Amino acid sequence: MNKKERVFRNAARYLGYQKKALDSDALELLDQAYDELHASIKPMHILREYSVKVDGDEFTFGDIAPIISPNLAKLFCGAAKGYGMLATLGAPLDMRIKRLMITSPALGAALSSCASAYIDEYIDEFLAELDEKLAADGLTLSPRFSPGYGDMPLSYQKPLLAVLEARRIGVALTDGFLMLPEKSVSAVVAVKEKSLAETCKEEEGESHRCESCSLTTCAYRKE
Repeated sequence: MNKKERVFRNAARYLGYQKKALDSDALELLDQAYDELHASIKPMHILREYSVKVDGDEFTFGDIAPIISPNLAKLFCGAAKGYGMLATLGAPLDMRIKRLMITSPALGAALSSCASAYIDEYIDEFLAELDEKLAADGLTLSPRFSPGYGDMPLSYQKPLLAVLEARRIGVALTDGFLMLPEKSVSAVVAVKEKSLAETCKEEEGESHRCESCSLTTCAYRKE
């Protein structure tokens, strides 16, 4: 499956096609949205290394004030460092989506869904490059974990984006801790020794199951 096919598959989930096949009209709409996407995006990201500390359920990332998060404590078990990351597809895309939601709502929704799928692909690519470099030293990356997921408060966006200097790539926060441009993603990632990562994997599994997540509207949630 190539990148475009993966974007289409995941965009279809966001559009509500989890349990039914895409018809020709839907495929044509996604094709058009994909063209719109590439005409509008300006992908940028920031990736920085920080020290981490876990004390029981207390998690400290760099110089950010500690928070209580059993999920993050499990994810970062045994990790001495981690990465903070921020990615965005840029403000012009937001403007294009909003314009299309007025003039052509179906295409606007398809473009928004394609963009959400595309930014995940973009993040996976640059994290895979980092993981490959770390592998030479016997290290590996954990899954990424974003503010608002599990027991990590959405308000953590504020200090995380501050230390990442988010404005360098044009990302700001609303009073409700939502990012602008909207097609932006922030996260923390643990760096572990490969052998330790395997040991921790079973323990982490429970916290990464759908029934343990508070995001009940997720398109990927298993019923």
